[in-house]
Order: sequence, then C-alpha cells, then structure tokens
Amino acid sequence: MEFVFAVQNETELNRYMQFANQYKNVLSAYLDLLEIKYEVKEVPRCIVLTSEKIATELISEIPVPAYTNDYRIVFVPELNVWRRQYLHQLDAYADSIQKDEIRAFYEERLNERHLLQIIGHELAHHSNFFSDDAYENGGAWFEEGMVEYISSKFFLSDNEFEEQVKISRTLMHLYEQTHSYRPMTLFGDSNDSATIYYDYWRAFTKIIELIHRSNNDEMAVLTRYANNPGQVFKNF
Repeated sequence: MEFVFAVQNETELNRYMQFANQYKNVLSAYLDLLEIKYEVKEVPRCIVLTSEKIATELISEIPVPAYTNDYRIVFVPELNVWRRQYLHQLDAYADSIQKDEIRAFYEERLNERHLLQIIGHELAHHSNFFSDDAYENGGAWFEEGMVEYISSKFFLSDNEFEEQVKISRTLMHLYEQTHSYRPMTLFGDSNDSATIYYDYWRAFTKIIELIHRSNNDEMAVLTRYANNPGQVFKNF
C-alpha cells in the first residue's frame, strides 16, 4: 500500500514521511493478518497522511479525522489532534473522578500505537465478512465495534487494550447518566462529539461481550453475525 502526503508546508511533509517510514513494516504485517484471517482481499490504494484542516475542512466535512473508501484512507497522524478530539467529548459531562481519570488517560497515555490502531480500524472495514447492506440496515454498530476490536487487539499491548476497554465503558456510562440510552441501530446519526464517540465505545464493548460469551472466539462471532447483526439481540 502506498502513502500519499497532502500537506501545506515542508514541516508537515517531513513529519508525515517519518511516521510512514517508521510504521510501514508493522502496517504490512497487519495487512497480512487481515488477508489471512479476516478475508480482506482488496484494500484502498493508498493512505493519505494529512493535517486536520485538510482532512476535515478542505477535502471533506467529516468531523473525525480518519475515514476510508475503496480508493484511499485519509488519516491525520498527529497525537495532539486525536488527544483534542477525544478530550472534546468530555465537555458534555459534569466534573467527576471518572472524568478526571479519562482526561489523564488521553493526556498522559495516548501514544502512537493508538494512532496505528485507528488506521487498523479503517483497514479492517474492508473485510469480506462485512456487507454494505448489513451496514446500512442497522448493522453499522456491529461492523464498527468489530473493526475496533480487531485493530485494538493487534496494535495495543494487553495492558493498553484493557485500559481502552475500561475507558470505553466509563465513557459509555457517563453518557447514559447524562443523556439517555441510545439504540445501537442509531449508530452514526449524530454530529455531536460525545454521541459520535459513545456509539463507537458502546459498539466496541458490546462486541467484547459477544466474544466473551462465545468462549473468546471472535471468529465465531464474526461469522455468525456479520451479515445479520439483528440476530445478536435474539441471543441476549
């Protein structure tokens, strides 16, 4: 897979080229895993590394600075951008010990493995286990939660993965205490930061619950529900 750089100055170019050179081998190993285990046969032609302004204002108005289609993945490889993105969701919640713990996680322990996980999330969307029909008919939560799980298990350490799960559950509970329960079939229908991320965190934790109930066999869950996510609710 090729890297393409959409930049506005030499400083950005050098920084993004360094990121690409540093992590091209681990991304290649991840692509091998996706092909062998998760039936990813075709991936986008390139990863476009770019700035937040270009990603979310100039070439798209998608508010989250990572997205994919059949031709390219657009991604902002900037820790400070993602830290700000994640911290922004906390604006919806009253001050609390849990909020302080979440802030400390994003400010102190977010690292470039978490950035690679986001790229891995976008790449895993191209698994042949998933279908556009299922995604568009109430199954977005299943696909998004599963690709979050697949990419997190590969790129994060065991301790980082467990902390990611803990933070996701805490954010989910904060949202439900402050707002209300949202049906998972509404995944992606909001532009509000807290709601966008709530949908992702709840999908992620639901997938973990499904996998736990299937003797920690994610492939059993993937093959059983990928094209019929509505069946999940009949088994709970």
